[in-house]
Amino acid sequence: MKSSRAVRNCWRARAVTWPRLPANNRRMPEFFMSRFKHNFARGVAAVWRMQTLRLASWTFRAASGPQLVSRPLFGARVFLDVSRSHAQQLLYLQGERFVRERHLIRPFLAPGMTVVDVGANIGYYLLMFEQVIGPKGRVVCFEPEPMNLIELKLNIARNSFGNVSVIEKAVGARPGRVRFGQTINGGVLAPGDSGGMEVEMVALDGALEQRADFLKIDVEGYEGHVLFGAANFIRQHRPRLFVEIHPAMLDPAYSLAEIDDFLKRSYRTVSYHAQLNEGRWARALGAYAGDSGCVVERDLAAVLTSAKVGRYKDIFWVTCTND
Repeated sequence: MKSSRAVRNCWRARAVTWPRLPANNRRMPEFFMSRFKHNFARGVAAVWRMQTLRLASWTFRAASGPQLVSRPLFGARVFLDVSRSHAQQLLYLQGERFVRERHLIRPFLAPGMTVVDVGANIGYYLLMFEQVIGPKGRVVCFEPEPMNLIELKLNIARNSFGNVSVIEKAVGARPGRVRFGQTINGGVLAPGDSGGMEVEMVALDGALEQRADFLKIDVEGYEGHVLFGAANFIRQHRPRLFVEIHPAMLDPAYSLAEIDDFLKRSYRTVSYHAQLNEGRWARALGAYAGDSGCVVERDLAAVLTSAKVGRYKDIFWVTCTND
């Protein structure tokens, strides 16, 4: 929580406005060297797109405490605390390329839409939504993790988004209280787990009454709970849907086969998209390709069977529409 307070104090002090010169002139060389190193690393990451994690570790190895930086992203600016995790570091270096699934989502968006973002994280999806839906649209964000909320609200405030609502709660199959992991990609913990923190949980059925045009779900293995808790919401509004699936983390209460059956009962078109991982050279070429590096999964039966016995563990995405 000390780190959380430090980041919050930086935000309130507007310490994230760049460039801001240090008051102590002795630190001027250190300040400019840090700025140079960050910009140099972003340039390297744009040209040499392999081993970016190693580059991130080198660039931010001195970030022992809260270190807020910003960069352009989806036509806005994203503000990040790069001391928190490799995820923020990679997002800073890679920009839009970090969001590999962006090309799957953009075709589902249109100006003026209402978007529901379950698992809003620090707001990088939000910036993509805002780029398309514009000020006449609306975004409802669900995010319970305190550190993520600091960065999420910072990104909303710094980009002057006046059409965003933030609900500081987890989402599941039914209302209640749950324990939630305190990391950037934290999720609902298993019953009996004493780690994390206790947060309030809601179901989309009952939590939202307004129309929704697009629903995005990224909840680190809790996908089934969120979907089944939104059955009436989906049936009534038929929003276009994007779900990130974590086969290795799925709660046994909602298997991948059950999720697939639920989606196919709710939507006319259900498409599964896997990450393109076809050898070293294919990955290298994919790093420079203009697409997302994703392919439509054709053999869904094999995926379901492999996931059932625990062999299919890679993250993949599902898009659904009634268009």
